[in-house]
Amino acid sequence: MRKGFSFFTLFNTLDVDKRVLVFKTMLNIIKFPVIRNIYDMLYWPVIRKKSLCMPKLIVVEPYNVCDLKCRMCPYPNMTREKVQMDMFLFKKIIDDAVGNGFITLTFSLYNEPLLDNLIFERVKYAKEKGLKVFFNTNGTMLTSEKMYKIIASGLDHIFFSVDAPTKEAYEEIRINANFDTTVGNIRNFIEYRSKIHSLTPTIGIASVGRSGERILRQMRKVFKGADIFVTSEEDNRRRVNVSTLKKSTTLNRLFPCNSIWDRFVVASSGKVFLCCADYDGTVVLGDLNNQTIKSVWDSNKFKKIRDSHLSRNGNEISLCNECDILYRTAPFVWWFI
Repeated sequence: MRKGFSFFTLFNTLDVDKRVLVFKTMLNIIKFPVIRNIYDMLYWPVIRKKSLCMPKLIVVEPYNVCDLKCRMCPYPNMTREKVQMDMFLFKKIIDDAVGNGFITLTFSLYNEPLLDNLIFERVKYAKEKGLKVFFNTNGTMLTSEKMYKIIASGLDHIFFSVDAPTKEAYEEIRINANFDTTVGNIRNFIEYRSKIHSLTPTIGIASVGRSGERILRQMRKVFKGADIFVTSEEDNRRRVNVSTLKKSTTLNRLFPCNSIWDRFVVASSGKVFLCCADYDGTVVLGDLNNQTIKSVWDSNKFKKIRDSHLSRNGNEISLCNECDILYRTAPFVWWFI
């Protein structure tokens, strides 16, 4: 076995669907009392060590508007004011993030990034500051001009959200989108990047709600030339029946949600949300218009929430109690962050 190889490096080479299968298998195994206790003794020190650190990924929502009403997304129910973040605040946040050791920036929250007329200026600024930058887009707004600007901006990664490889299934999920137009836009971008021999951005095709090798094969055929294909059955932005989850897992011990330590979420208003699933900002931890990232992270409110999770009481927070991460991925995902 070569130096540095482990189960976790092997796991990271698997397709998302195979990772889900591994997760489900492990979840069944650690239900047994003796195994559960041993697993807890091994896993908990990993959680404790990693929970001492701030996130390395910052989520900045530049403009909370979208052109679609996708079935799995709560965006149509969002009531908070539509606000475009001005560049002064954006630069302040980026400078602060870099100063606190953040490595990666994404613009994807409850928005379509290509509707923000400042998006390419934002990407360039973040790249100049040394951040890796990516975003998800539905691809409907992609034009020849935007293709050029995406590559010229220095964007590292772009993920196109395409939840089905056929017209009927796609348009049933992505309300207001046209399958042929979207596929044409993405194919044109793949061809354009190849034509100018650019290595960036890497192009990903993401599907949520449908998974399996058949879907992956179809996606690879439709979007030949893309770099990454990701599918998943789950979308934790939807609220879940927690009582059903409890019965299906029977873990009896909750683990902390890794998302709190994995990403720092900033809405277009400058307010800091607890979670990327909190589309209306029901748990606001601070406001970067007049606070720093560090002051928000060190605030009593944020500490209390983190302590609740570390005490296995994350379900006492109303927002967290309606989420499946505590039951579906929290028992394993700390190994990989």
